[in-house]
Amino acid sequence: MMNTTSFNKCFWVTLAIAILCCFSAKAQGKGDWSLIPSIRSGVAIDFMYNPIEGMTHADVGLAAKYNFNDYWSLLAGIEYEYRHDHSDNPDNWSGAVGPGHHHYFRVPLRIEFTYKWFFANFGPYLERTTQPWLTERCYEKYGFGTSTEVGGRIRLTDNSHLRLGLQNQLGFDRITYHTPYQEEELWTCKTLIDALLSVGYEYHF
Repeated sequence: MMNTTSFNKCFWVTLAIAILCCFSAKAQGKGDWSLIPSIRSGVAIDFMYNPIEGMTHADVGLAAKYNFNDYWSLLAGIEYEYRHDHSDNPDNWSGAVGPGHHHYFRVPLRIEFTYKWFFANFGPYLERTTQPWLTERCYEKYGFGTSTEVGGRIRLTDNSHLRLGLQNQLGFDRITYHTPYQEEELWTCKTLIDALLSVGYEYHF
């Protein structure tokens, strides 16, 4: 069995190799394209249901990246996100409870800055759930928000990198709320703040 000293040596050697790979990242060229499949998972504070506490979010996505120059790029794509929530809490429904989770499809648009191994991106997104009735009175028309991600790229080949990052999202929902008198009110409400660990693979064409 590996002792603590051997483990520490292996850890620091592995970290040093990863850092060297990061700093050897190939600069992106003007006008070239990349495809970036990615997965993310983490914890979010969900404001839509009671009680308000940390819940699990996870998503997969595919983005196309266009480079304006060596530093600035535009990313656009499509993502699927799974959200665990409290829609199965009987306090939110007078009849049958919800499923306890929701599925979303999202279209993000981000501007990215890259310098050697470092990257950071920011931009808006629009999303739609497959289950628009959030509660028996709340119907989600669409969701929107912003996402920010910072991280590093590890060079794998001349045309590909492994991307490791941390993404933060701030989300809102545009919902129709039905009052007890059957009147409809249009609301915009904050839905989530989250922090997701991100792993992606970037391939340059």
